[in-house]
Amino acid sequence: MTLPSIIPNLVHLARTAARAEGGGLWLLSTTRVEQELELTYYEGLPLEYVEIVRHAPLGKMTCGRAVAGRKPVIAADIHADPEYAIAKGNKINASFSVPVIGHDGRVHGSLACHFTRVHRPSTYDVERNELFARLIAYSLEESSSAAA
Repeated sequence: MTLPSIIPNLVHLARTAARAEGGGLWLLSTTRVEQELELTYYEGLPLEYVEIVRHAPLGKMTCGRAVAGRKPVIAADIHADPEYAIAKGNKINASFSVPVIGHDGRVHGSLACHFTRVHRPSTYDVERNELFARLIAYSLEESSSAAA
């Protein structure tokens, strides 16, 4: 799938507005048999962390939990979260994710911000990223319908 050209800008805006060191977009996999999220676009994330979280199972870590629960998920200290044991010793210390939900209610994936410090985003940060996620969903849907 070719991403709409606006996606990098939206991820960048979400990341910088939240004052996060990294940001990424995970979309539901269309190439694997089991359902999982695939890191589709990212910026500012250390490569070793990217390799660990490139594929996120549904219901696991902030991205997978945001998609499964259809609501934002915050991990203020990922090193205290057993689901992040595989990322132990990494520079990323906190993350929050919001689901990317389209106008018809379909969940496309998750938009996440990552921090090198222990961090809990404000309600405003989360709500703002939900707006960016909605714009991402609309751009994905427009791109998909234009290609059909």
